[in-house]
Amino acid sequence: MQRKIVLSHSILQEVERLQENNKISAIKLVRKHGKAYPAAEGHNEPHSVGLREAKEAVEHAYRPSRLDDKIPCAVFGAGFRVKKLLVEIAGLGEIELDIEELQMRFLQELETLGLPQVQHLLELTGYIEEWQR
Repeated sequence: MQRKIVLSHSILQEVERLQENNKISAIKLVRKHGKAYPAAEGHNEPHSVGLREAKEAVEHAYRPSRLDDKIPCAVFGAGFRVKKLLVEIAGLGEIELDIEELQMRFLQELETLGLPQVQHLLELTGYIEEWQR
């Protein structure tokens, strides 16, 4: 199964700059800052990037002709970042909120929604935050 390695835009630019003259440093950067998806089952750090994955992703991205049509075990994937969410609130209409504002709004509604519902909503925002790291 091929995994996707997600890097921030700035790190990906640095990998691109390094790979031409210092492929080892580029691979180290991918291993240090990348997150691999889907998660590897049975690992302490399921989203960590292995040496082979980092090496093949760098080679595939910047030297695809050298792989002799071999499918790499990992490639670079698109990194998505949730910056704002459009939320419809009864009586207020649609409001655009970032993750922290959304968490605060959920907490403000604790008496109205109840603790179990607010807990689930906060878990959702926590999941979004964790997914982006």
